[in-house]
Amino acid sequence: MKSFRLTVFLVMLAMVLSLAPMTSAAPVEIRFLFPVQTAGSLAVAMEEIVNGFNQVNPGIHVNAIFTGNYGATNDRIRTTTLAGNPPHVALTEMVQAIALDELNAVVDLTPYIEAEGPGFYDDFIDGFWRGFQLEGKILGLPFQHSIPLAYYNRDALAETGLDPNNPPTTWDETKKCAEALIVHEPNRLAIVSPGDARVLQGFVESNSGAYVKDLVTPNFNDPKVIEAVQFFYDMVHTWRLLEIRGYGEASEDFLSGDAAIMYNSTGSMAFVRDNAYFDWSVGPLPRNTVHSFPYGGGGLYLFKGHSAEEEAAAWRFMKYLTSPGITARWSRTSGYFAVRKSAYELPEMQAYFQRFPQAGQAADLLQYTNAQWVLRRYAEASQLTSSVFEAVLVLGEKTPAEGMEELQEKVSALYE
Repeated sequence: MKSFRLTVFLVMLAMVLSLAPMTSAAPVEIRFLFPVQTAGSLAVAMEEIVNGFNQVNPGIHVNAIFTGNYGATNDRIRTTTLAGNPPHVALTEMVQAIALDELNAVVDLTPYIEAEGPGFYDDFIDGFWRGFQLEGKILGLPFQHSIPLAYYNRDALAETGLDPNNPPTTWDETKKCAEALIVHEPNRLAIVSPGDARVLQGFVESNSGAYVKDLVTPNFNDPKVIEAVQFFYDMVHTWRLLEIRGYGEASEDFLSGDAAIMYNSTGSMAFVRDNAYFDWSVGPLPRNTVHSFPYGGGGLYLFKGHSAEEEAAAWRFMKYLTSPGITARWSRTSGYFAVRKSAYELPEMQAYFQRFPQAGQAADLLQYTNAQWVLRRYAEASQLTSSVFEAVLVLGEKTPAEGMEELQEKVSALYE
């Protein structure tokens, strides 16, 4: 305990000594990797945020490097880290925390967070920490997160004689609702959805199940997992009530009126808001036992291999990006959730929810979130999972029980 208090003290001392004289010295240069295309609207918005930080922190200059997407960002992180020239800060996937720790690339943020006082940690949305906590360490700061949820064409529900103010919330209600939609309009799809592991995790958790037991123990052949996959399979192949689409394709079907219900990420909300010609709302994925579904997205990582002065400057920038005003601003721009509780109390966010009530409906679902599934050797486990889910749900080549037994065997072999 004494050594931990000493670490916290040294962190605070480094922050004070390194940052105080910056206004009269050459600014500390910070490289920040951000996974969007250079010319996109999100790049423009982030450039404005970075410029704002540089203006109020003249002793620091952050250089935002737009890397295109998470995959390209991860490749660049690995290449530069192994070459001894890592970035100072990077935004990448939450599920990369384990790989970055195994690479010994990132700083444990616990001392920095402790130095900020308990109010700092407690103000973040509770569930968002889970994906960054590993064996007593905090490896990243939550920054941009989304959840899978249900989108409803309220006009289509009303035309069918269903109550748009009470859309289905259980598996049984969903099946009955979809059947009614098909009977009323056979040429319209009842439900469209991706058929990937993330959306299915929502159904598994809503059946009180889980893909994994710990970081090296998969749980795909658990009866609760199989039951959830079976329900989704039946919706697709047995009852013909759900069509599998990619995330973008599902949005197009929903917006064109070709589908009455869509399961998709909250990341699609801004696109739906800007293009829907009908009344719509959002709600939780249907449950069998409890409402619970995963959040995904990315967090901010602080990299090793830099001076104490640079590390302290990079931490200051990370705090700025996750400050209530900035996370609220990024939420309104990107459609991702704000990560600080106090951000939702800001007048600009309250006004935003008045203009865009679906965003408030989605924020109300944060109480049901859990971390996206992850295992060690995640890239390999994820590839195996994608292959089996495609064979079961998209192609219908295997039954859910057969697929989950196969997946359990293949993923378990990674840890033998």
